[in-house]
Amino acid sequence: MRLRPLLTAALACALPLTAVAAVGDAVAAQPGAVRAVPDDCPNPPNELPGPYYCNEARLGPAVLPNTEPVATLLRGYQRFGGLSATHFVKLYATDKGDWQFAPDRGFQKLDGKVDMTRWTVPVGTELDRFGPLKGGYLSDPGTPFVQRSLTPDALNPDGDGKAYHCLNVLQEFDVRRGHTAAFFGMPGGGVQEWLDKDLKPEQLDGQEYKIDVLVKEKYLEVVDDQQCAVTPTGA
Repeated sequence: MRLRPLLTAALACALPLTAVAAVGDAVAAQPGAVRAVPDDCPNPPNELPGPYYCNEARLGPAVLPNTEPVATLLRGYQRFGGLSATHFVKLYATDKGDWQFAPDRGFQKLDGKVDMTRWTVPVGTELDRFGPLKGGYLSDPGTPFVQRSLTPDALNPDGDGKAYHCLNVLQEFDVRRGHTAAFFGMPGGGVQEWLDKDLKPEQLDGQEYKIDVLVKEKYLEVVDDQQCAVTPTGA
């Protein structure tokens, strides 16, 4: 993969997870970095660089987040798993341009069985999330980004200007829990929690089983990111 100058600084160390291709752009750039339009875009833009890679929101931010604890969680991450943007889109996008997600709800298979069990999340547990709070997946704090097998747009800022949220459990609720499958050019292996609608609390009848609903109904509260700043798994 060939890129024109996009980022000016890379984190010096990578987590010893699995071998991810050695080509790709750097993990984070310093503010004010000089950028050019990448030359691997699936739909080459005809304008100056915008906030998104190749000026496409689905490909994530042009400059990756570099504030903590996100910068630490991004160690070892290479955008598109070392593939070109064009190749990545061909592999993982549908004909309509939407992302095609991993089978089995994104959980690993162990000995032919999906690694997914029911878990009641205790009060006081901290969980985190990359991407909009309207989603249905959470992770254990400290799970490196490459172990989450997320799409690149999970790093885009949400409506509150943040791509990452730390959440504290105020009331118990049930989830499906297990290890993430390898996908989107990443090894997976982190622990994720899925809000299966079949486990939705009765109090949420008539509402979607999503993170933002759990926040609204006081099952979860958004807390300071630093409460989820723990040593990454495998560090």
